Amino acid sequence: MKPFTFSFPYMSARHIVKAFEVYAKNVQLTFGLGEALLIRSNDFTLQLCGEHAAFDPRVGDFLQRKETYVVPKNFRRFVSKAAWLMPRESTVRIECVKNSMRFFGAYGGVSYKAILPFDCPLKFEFEISPHRLRSALARMSDKLMISIGDGFVKMEDSAGRTVVVKRL
Repeated sequence: MKPFTFSFPYMSARHIVKAFEVYAKNVQLTFGLGEALLIRSNDFTLQLCGEHAAFDPRVGDFLQRKETYVVPKNFRRFVSKAAWLMPRESTVRIECVKNSMRFFGAYGGVSYKAILPFDCPLKFEFEISPHRLRSALARMSDKLMISIGDGFVKMEDSAGRTVVVKRL
């Protein structure tokens, strides 16, 4: 099999995972790459629109456990509140500095600012849709750990479910 990297939207990825859960058969899949990514089995063919992407060697960093810190339990509440206040197409900036995690978001006349105490030596900042982050966190267990890699922030639960976000 020839290695390849193919990129498609987050929502497509969620729908693909749900489709495979419904299908739930132990079958061999064949992948084909052209203008789209084709996934075939004996029973179905799935065509995914997206784009060829350059392989990022830092992907391996996501899989390795680095020095991690437990995220405060209120983190979910802060993300949820940002999602409730901000429109779907908005983003929130999350930064960790001076023993606190800070949330900043603005869209039109609405702004969201919050500070969460967080005793952690990590320094990072990233932007993300609070709606997508809330959705991902809802599928993870209560205990979240955070670590940083070369240009990325990784949040993971004890079961290994992971959210990786590009740092600013």
